[in-house]
Order: sequence, then structure tokens, then C-alpha cells
Amino acid sequence: MGGLFSCFGCGSDVEPTTKPGPNEVPAEHRDSCVVLSQLVSKPTKRNSLVALEGESARHMTNLLSQVLGDGSERAMDSSRREVLRVLSRLAKSTETLPTRLQLVNDVQCKFSDPDRSDTSGFCRVYEGTLSGGQPDKVWVKVAAIFPANTQKRKSTLLKILIKHAIFSAHVSHPNILPIYGFTHHSSYKICVVSPWMDHNLKEHLIANQPKASPQDHLLFMLDIITGLEYLHNLQIIHRDIRAENIFVSREGRALLTNFGASRTVDSTNTHDSAGSAFWMAPELYNQGKVSTKSDIWAFACTCYEIVQGSPPFRVNYPTHYKLESFFLEGGNVTPPKPDIVIKTWSKEQQKIWDQLLMAKCWQRHPNERPEAKTVSQSFQRLNIPDQRSEPSGFPRPPRIDPQIDYGLVRQTLLEVTFLFLHEI
Repeated sequence: MGGLFSCFGCGSDVEPTTKPGPNEVPAEHRDSCVVLSQLVSKPTKRNSLVALEGESARHMTNLLSQVLGDGSERAMDSSRREVLRVLSRLAKSTETLPTRLQLVNDVQCKFSDPDRSDTSGFCRVYEGTLSGGQPDKVWVKVAAIFPANTQKRKSTLLKILIKHAIFSAHVSHPNILPIYGFTHHSSYKICVVSPWMDHNLKEHLIANQPKASPQDHLLFMLDIITGLEYLHNLQIIHRDIRAENIFVSREGRALLTNFGASRTVDSTNTHDSAGSAFWMAPELYNQGKVSTKSDIWAFACTCYEIVQGSPPFRVNYPTHYKLESFFLEGGNVTPPKPDIVIKTWSKEQQKIWDQLLMAKCWQRHPNERPEAKTVSQSFQRLNIPDQRSEPSGFPRPPRIDPQIDYGLVRQTLLEVTFLFLHEI
């Protein structure tokens, strides 16, 4: 019994008490976790949870979000991965976010001002502040909805923003940009608020390229693959790895973002491609399956972008159509090694490029590409000197603390359980 509680970060193996202390988990929460852990392991039961509506859905999203926490309590095991998947689907179905992610303070933002360019296409990003005054500046992300959009298009964009918020709020890693939470605004149903970042990696590289060292480049590569390994362990495919979708922290560390373009591994509609053409794996040009291995291809292209300033193939194939024809005609998919790598990297560092990126990550067939863990270990073995400060983190502004109706939650969970048994 205790193992199931621990599976969801619900406390120790101590039996629940009727009157929990201030730091103890309520018995109702622990009991709900037991039933929930049994439900999320079965696809049919998960689908029943995702179909919830109204108050049942609202309280269930808060329970699921509370179970997950912010992702920092413990490693995300398979049960927690299933909870994350159910929460994402339920939130998209109801087009709402868990109340426990809502910020106490309102956002102040001039949506009439030009928005920051966002390469994902699903959102618009603005500079804003929180009414409480802390932090001073934030990014405010809203769905890129225009009056001319159809209702279906508006709904699709909002669902993508919701998925981005769910993933970002419930994962925790030094190389992943978190969100503070969300708030409402008269102009937009949902405003996702995240820490202010001065530059993305592309902008940083342009500003610092003349003085950047091989060590600087390799540390960014290590940051990216470490964050990607964490996502892949959660069975999350990013689908849009490139320098514009990576921010640089105050300490000079790379932070992955734009999880709206991400998907869980077993999501439906697996053949739609995402990301800019010059980072897309060859199989995606031929209706291939988006996978963790297409992320590895994009990572290798981003490594090329870091040292060269642009992704591979762009010089010889400047348009999407020319590059598509090149791949479909069976062209050599391994780009040449950049001169800067030949001239400035040590022999040991060049082995990473020759034996890992060129020989493995740029393999035409996805099954022949390595896992993110393997790539990460190869970079770690270089023992790159790292003089950067430790990550300072992002102190989170206060959020609303909703009261979960555990009676309703438990009734809903039991109904789903008995419905499934009746169908059998």
C-alpha cells in the first residue's frame, strides 16, 4: 500500500491518520492516489478519466497536478508519466488548466505592443509584469489567435498552449525553462507566465560568436542533450530542438523551452512533422514517425548551428522544397565537418563530432541513431571545464491553493473503476 503512495510522492509508508498534522498528507489524498495508481495503468480507464467534464474534471485536474507536484520531488517513474499524460489530455479536452497553477497576482501586459517573435507558431509572447511587483519582468505567452481564425483553429491553438503549460509546470531540470503559472486576462482566456529571459541561444551566439571558445560551444551542447535526455526519460518528444527554442540563463546555461510543440511518445497522429525544415530528420519528409530519434537528429543539427551559425544543408539547399527533394532522392545526409571544429577543437573533442554526430546522430535510418542517454554520456566523458555559476533557479510567485473535493474525486474514481469492470 505504501509503495503506491510513494509512487506518486504522497508521503511515507506510514498509514494515514484521521487528523493529519500540518506537514502530513490528508488521508483522502492518499486514498485517491491508491485508486488513481490502479486506473492510469490501463488505457481504457485513462480514456474514461480524460472524458470527464464539469466539476468532476476541474477537481480531477487539480488532484492530478497535485500528485505530480512540480516534478522536483522524485524521479518520474512510469506511473507518474501516465498521470502526466492523463492530465495533459484532460486539460486539453476541457480547455482549462488546474486552478493550483493559477497565479495569485494578475499580469500587466500591453498586448497592443508588438510581440516577441516566437518560432513555434502556436503562440505570441509579450513582455509583462505581475501586479505584485515580483519578479520585475516576465514573459507572457498567449495562443496566437486572430479574429479570422475558425473556431476549430482557435481551439487547436489553445490546446497546444495548454499542453505547453502542463508539461512545463510538472517537469523540473536545470536545463529546462519552467513556468511560473498562468493567469487570466480580458483579452485572452489563458496567459502562461514564465521567467524573463534576455536572449535565446541564437541571439546569444550572434552576439558572442567572435569570442566563443570550443569549451563554450561544448557546454551548450552538453546542456541541451542533458535536458533532452530528461525529457526522453519521461517519454516526451520535444519535436522542435533548435537554437531559437533554447534560452540562455544568467549563468550562461542552455534552457529548453517551447513544449507546446512537444508530444508524449504514444500520442496519436504520430506522422505530422514539426520544427523548421533544416532541423527535420529525413524520415519526416516521407511521412515518417516523429520519435526520440528525430529529436537526436535535430540535436545534431543544433550542434552544427552552434559552431557554424546556421543549420546544415541551408547553403546548398536554401528552401524547404530543395532540401526535401535532396532527402527523398537519397542524398548523403551527413553534413561536412565545419572548419571551426577542425581548426579549434582538440583531437579528443573532434572524436565527438566524427564518431558521434557524423557517424551516428546523422544516420539516415532513425533506428541507427543513439539514445539521448548515450549521447549525453559521450559529452560528459569529455570532462569539459565548467566555470559557470550554479543555477540560481527561479523563485516562483504565489499561486492559488484550491480546495479539492476529495469526496467527489473518490466517487469519480470509483465510478470509472466500476464502469470498466462492468464493460468487462
